[in-house]
Amino acid sequence: MFYYQFGTGSGELHCPICGRTSSRRDNLERHIRSHLGDKPFRCPFCSFRSQLKWNMKSHIERRHPQSCTGYAIQPLQQQ
Repeated sequence: MFYYQFGTGSGELHCPICGRTSSRRDNLERHIRSHLGDKPFRCPFCSFRSQLKWNMKSHIERRHPQSCTGYAIQPLQQQ
């Protein structure tokens, strides 16, 4: 799903869009989502979607406080 450029010999991963580097794959995946507009986290109570899990958690706590018990935030399944 995500694309990396290797070959620097430094163990760093590079964003193919802007060249930003990261030593961690998860950080680079999150960064690349910002370029692509991908929003894999969907609110189970409304149509809100988010790129980041913590942002979804914050949305649910602010907008749906009565529904905060027993929910789990999961990314959408890839088709």
